[in-house]
Amino acid sequence: MKRLNWIAQKGDKNSLNLVSPLEHINCFKRYTIIKMANLSGLELTKIPIPIQLALISNLKGVKQIIRNLGKMIYRNLLKRGTYLFFRIAQ
Repeated sequence: MKRLNWIAQKGDKNSLNLVSPLEHINCFKRYTIIKMANLSGLELTKIPIPIQLALISNLKGVKQIIRNLGKMIYRNLLKRGTYLFFRIAQ
């Protein structure tokens, strides 16, 4: 952290790109984010598949549709990634 600086260009070895807002979440594993949320009084909530399907945007062509469906499978069935939603624990 001593060499990193806020004004370095993205891609530069001294760039703080990995810790910029929102992007830094990708440095954590899914399990770790869920654990931190639980310790903060939050619980993982799941968005029902029909709602996810209804809210899919960018359906320009078969390739994009397959890509969006692949993301849903990756996130929901394989339980991978850090695209998560939380609510206050009951």
